[in-house]
This record gives sequence, structure tokens and C-alpha cells, in this order.
Amino acid sequence: MRLTAFHEAGHALVALMTDGSDPIHKATIMPRGGALGMVMQLQEGDGTSYSRRQMLARLDVCMGGRVAEELVFGPEEVTSGASSDIQQATRLARAMVSQFGLSDTVGVMLAGDESSGTTKNEVDREVRRLLTESYARAKHVLEKHRRELDILANGLIEFESLSGEEVVQLLKGKRPNLDQRSQKPSREIKEITKPLKGGSGGSDASSHSGGGRGSGGSPPSPGGEKKNGQGKGGAAGAKGGTLGWGRENSSPAAANPPLPTAPKR
Repeated sequence: MRLTAFHEAGHALVALMTDGSDPIHKATIMPRGGALGMVMQLQEGDGTSYSRRQMLARLDVCMGGRVAEELVFGPEEVTSGASSDIQQATRLARAMVSQFGLSDTVGVMLAGDESSGTTKNEVDREVRRLLTESYARAKHVLEKHRRELDILANGLIEFESLSGEEVVQLLKGKRPNLDQRSQKPSREIKEITKPLKGGSGGSDASSHSGGGRGSGGSPPSPGGEKKNGQGKGGAAGAKGGTLGWGRENSSPAAANPPLPTAPKR
């Protein structure tokens, strides 16, 4: 339980301290399915496109759990529980490089199965660079806020589940109100209002075709519940959807599930 608490506290703390990260909905160390614990975030905006800043933040939050294990228990005690986090981070980093044109080295192009061997090698190097830099950023955050990591982990051990608001209040020295538990997120959610029909020119701005901005910019999204290394539920783009990051009950025998492909939009 203690290792799971620090793992989830690592996710939550990186989410709180990273610019561009979605607000925390809930952090828990109560086992569910194949997950030993979980931090859930609420998707902001329209859920159909994300900025580079937001995607980098998502990578960092993915790394927070494993980084916390390493900082607290040492490199030799890092567990296999972060396998799903690593899968999700790798999927997103690869999509950033090969689909979204967010690598200066590879360039603005689609790099797929038809690409040359040289391009594929460049993609692999860029994916590795993104993940390595993300791990370093998450480690910097948790080393800088080591005291807060202890506070949050101990809070999870004591209360088992904390809402986003309770996470924030706990770090301010305020204990949760056990008679009336908060269900609020860590901060107010930013929403995007869709344009109304019948606007300027009498057209619906969301239904233009040809030469416009498509809805294919949504990065691969984990689901809510983690089981056997894959996300379940909470698909990207769903209104009110959540993102889940958690420590798995992952044995070496199940360490090599097929890597999911990015969802087509």
C-alpha cells in the first residue's frame, strides 16, 4: 500500500505542478480491477485537439508514478506497476512525432509503415528523446517538492481516496472534512463553447468542409480503469471524460501486451 500511495502521489503532484496539465478529479489507492490505485484527471476544452504544451504535460504526468517509486524506494525497488503508464506515454510521444508533426528532426510529415528505414530510426530516436526529457522534468518536480510528495502519499494511506480539491487542501495543511467529503476537482475546468448555428454568413462554423482544421488532432488517450496494461473507458473527445494514471497489478508474465495503436479520428 505504501508503494502504491507514493506512486499515485507522484502522478498527482506532477499534475498539479505542471503547466498545461488537466485538473485532478480524484486520487485513490483503493484497488479496482487490475489497478492497485489511480489518479484521474478531467479533460478540458472540447477534447478534440491538444497543444504541444498539453501533450508534454501529459507525458510528464505519466512518468510521475515511476519517478516517485525511484526517488522514495531506490532504483532497485522500482516495480512493474508503471507498465501501462509507459505504454501510454510511448503511444503519445510516437503520435507527436509521426502523426502531429511536432518534431523538428522528423518534420511536418506522416511517418508510417511506408516510411524509409532512416525515417523510422529518426522517429524512434525522437520518441526516446521526448520520453527521456519528460522523465527528467517529472523527476525535477518531485525532487523540488519532496516534502509535498510525503504529505500527499501519507494522506492517501490515511484516507484512501482524495478528490482534486482535497489534494490541494491537504498540501495547504487542511485535512479533508470527513462529514462532508468534497467531490470538486483541483481547479475549475476550462470549457470551450461551440459556435451557434446561423452565425455570420448563416453557416455553422463547425461544419465547414475542405481545407479546414479537422478533428484528428486528439492525442492517444488512456482510459479510466487500467487493466492488463491497457486503458478502458473514458475515450478522448467524450464530454466529461477522464484520464486515468495508475499503478497496475502487473506481473512479469504479463509484461508484454500488444502496444495499442493511436485511435483514428
